[in-house]
Amino acid sequence: MFSYHLRMYKSGLPLLVLLVLSLNGVASALTFKSDGTVIQNDGTVIQSPKDSVAAKAAKKAKAEAEAAKTETISNNQQIVNNTPDWCLNLPQSNLAIYRCGIGESNNLNMARNRATLDAKRALADQIDSQISSRMEDFLQTSGTGKNEQIRQRSEVITKNVTVAAKLTGYKEVYSESQSVGTKFIHYVLIGYPIASANQDLLNQIKEDEVLSTTEAADAAIAELEAEILNNISGS
Repeated sequence: MFSYHLRMYKSGLPLLVLLVLSLNGVASALTFKSDGTVIQNDGTVIQSPKDSVAAKAAKKAKAEAEAAKTETISNNQQIVNNTPDWCLNLPQSNLAIYRCGIGESNNLNMARNRATLDAKRALADQIDSQISSRMEDFLQTSGTGKNEQIRQRSEVITKNVTVAAKLTGYKEVYSESQSVGTKFIHYVLIGYPIASANQDLLNQIKEDEVLSTTEAADAAIAELEAEILNNISGS
């Protein structure tokens, strides 16, 4: 009860001062500024901006914003410092490709799902890039890259192989969950056996009537096959 009366006293103090000044005939000599400052004609500050309700609210909002910013910077730094080494330095292999995914959420299961989706998206892009590169090598070697019919057939085969590769599945290698502030950070490393996709591409080229019967196709197929076998033996 005492604290309540004390707050009421403090909140009413500026008004009381103004009332006393008014009774003494000084009210006409007061200057009221937009920032809440009240100044007498002789320069005496009756009420400063820091005493106004708006100023206090603004100060509180600024302090909360600065605290939130500091917490965000601290959390981000913690995420960087705690990122697993296997996520920063991906395994290297001629038989498989690897990608790391990161997910963040207030819910652990959601963080895991987001991390897996992030890794699968990156893996799909890499699979598409590698298969397309292999096909382009074949077209360049056979000297048929500018033939529109052959180009269209190669695009169909590339798409078929890429789709089949994505449906084959991936293997989860490592995973780790961390708690940062009020959120969960989940890391996951997944791998895909790209060698099998390369072999599938080679088989489809051999079976295609257009690509396999072009001039220099045999030499191009042999070179592609040698490259794939070399990658497997060198893994």
